[in-house]
Amino acid sequence: MSAPIGASTSPSLSSQAPNGQGSAATEPTDYGSHRYQLGAENRSFQLQAEEPPNTLTIVGTGDERVYYNATTNGRFEAGSAADLVDAEQPDTVSNTSAAGSTAESGVDDFNFTGQLTDLRVRGGPVRVYVNGNRIDPAAVPDTTVSPLNTTAVLTIPAGERQQEAHPQAGLDVSASLALENDRLGGRYQRLLLDERFNDIESPALRQTTVGAAAGVIERGIERLSTRQQSSIAAYNNGSLTAHEFLRDLAVIDERAGQLSLATDRVVARSQSTPGATVGGQSVSSWAQDRDLKLATLQGPVRDQIQEALNGNHTDPVASATPSGASRAVAESGEQRQYPTPLPVYVETSNRGVMLATVVDGEYYRELSLSRQRNATGDGLSDVDAIFNRVAELYPWASAHSRTTGLTGSRQSELSGITIGHSHGELTTFVNLSTGRVVAEHQRKTLGSVPTAEPVNTTKAGVRLSVERTQPTGPLHLSLATPDGEPIDGTVHVDGGPAIRTGTDGERWTVAPDGRATVVARANNETVRVRLPPQPS
Repeated sequence: MSAPIGASTSPSLSSQAPNGQGSAATEPTDYGSHRYQLGAENRSFQLQAEEPPNTLTIVGTGDERVYYNATTNGRFEAGSAADLVDAEQPDTVSNTSAAGSTAESGVDDFNFTGQLTDLRVRGGPVRVYVNGNRIDPAAVPDTTVSPLNTTAVLTIPAGERQQEAHPQAGLDVSASLALENDRLGGRYQRLLLDERFNDIESPALRQTTVGAAAGVIERGIERLSTRQQSSIAAYNNGSLTAHEFLRDLAVIDERAGQLSLATDRVVARSQSTPGATVGGQSVSSWAQDRDLKLATLQGPVRDQIQEALNGNHTDPVASATPSGASRAVAESGEQRQYPTPLPVYVETSNRGVMLATVVDGEYYRELSLSRQRNATGDGLSDVDAIFNRVAELYPWASAHSRTTGLTGSRQSELSGITIGHSHGELTTFVNLSTGRVVAEHQRKTLGSVPTAEPVNTTKAGVRLSVERTQPTGPLHLSLATPDGEPIDGTVHVDGGPAIRTGTDGERWTVAPDGRATVVARANNETVRVRLPPQPS
């Protein structure tokens, strides 16, 4: 288990320095099913960030060559032990990455700013140290800590990203019908289960019915997991368009929700059968485990995509005379509301997907990394170890928590931790066997999120101002005259869809990861802001 790389280690965590000294590991204890509500005054954590530069040291301890690749969200420089020229296989360093190999008993080192975002090591045996503390290379934190006072975020490592795009989810009649069909089908299955239970008096037959219903749910979860991986692969290779991909994710979200409702119904019906079990677990424990697995196939952005596909997303600054399918009208009093496309920022890897959007003053973000289920790392033996791990990965959120809830069990090897904080809410799903995060959901209220200093450009009476938070986080745009009078214009971020600023001249959207170009058009003028890589 490791603290955010480049941050000091929590006193309660084991660390091993190069001299071999370190604290004793905690003895494993039995971990059952838990639900907690803890106030910030009961449990809070704060990790103090160290000043850069940090050091990364790779030590080969056997006769087999060690190969490594490392990335940071800051910058690498070669250390005194790295050999970029004369070695049989020279090491390399290039801005945010470092790579190389060490021969028998060899040592390489690098200085870096920011935080390690990925570290791959093969060969060995090997010891790896950051700032003198021995770390597990496989447990390099999955999250990126914000330079501002807000939550860290789970990220897809830059080297694994296959797609980055700004698609839109709009009114889709066929998708809407498919979603409604799934809802009706789920309701029918629950009513069918009720009817079967009502016709059975034998406890043994009721136990059999519970097992059969649980089996249907288990197979449904497997099918959804397989479908998500197939959809990601198809989108990455171009077989699915961006809109089709969003539609697929919305369908998966709805079906997962229906399976979760079915799981709850199995629990309710089993209460009339004392001692009912599923696979050796109590029915309630089994249901909790399945709900956690299903939660990683759902998310707050997918919920918003569903609303858009159903025609329920409206944009307050959209054109008053929409065209095409968006002419469908919902009226409320004298104000006419039109279904409009929902902009979504998407990143994918081979086995992961990140979605982010802004709706009605709220920022939503979700990320699922199925590959993390099979990752390696230190296991979490008890509740304290889980909270310590979350504090390492999300130091600001843990230190500023208002409420903290934990759900999980050792049999599911998954724990869901929800932290309410002053900016919104974070839910992270941690693999108990490895301490790695497999999924994350975030919601933030836009007015509460701190922003960096604005980047401004003024041309011919039009001033474009851009304020960033963190990569893939909220991005504030504004158009005004040099005197501060708001301007209604359109803005494109990295070639994405047009964003209307409206009469107040302001709009929130989602920031792309890394460099970006923001182009605004207003009053017959074009203004550009080129954003460098975001601070970390």
